[in-house]
Amino acid sequence: MVDIDGQFQYSPTRHVIFEKNNQALDYRIYPNPSTGLITFEFPATTQNENLVINITNMTGRVVQQYKCTSEDRLIQMNLSNLPRSTYFVQIRCSTYDIIEKIILH
Repeated sequence: MVDIDGQFQYSPTRHVIFEKNNQALDYRIYPNPSTGLITFEFPATTQNENLVINITNMTGRVVQQYKCTSEDRLIQMNLSNLPRSTYFVQIRCSTYDIIEKIILH
């Protein structure tokens, strides 16, 4: 989080499981906030899925996209070319559509 004098502190890394139809997409996104390099981690328990990771700005415009499979256990996206702001990460596959907020500072 960034306070009024420009100081910041990192939020704790969270392990998130979303369930739908008795299945779970298990992943981690870190660090958040970030200076630009974001890591997506998909554990070995994640089924083989074709994934699309969209980064959208506050107006909803997709500013970066990455296509992969959940077999790619560790994915790094360099967002340092984007202005400092709040963005949304959308992870889409055949059974999930998940949105998380990230902050670039």
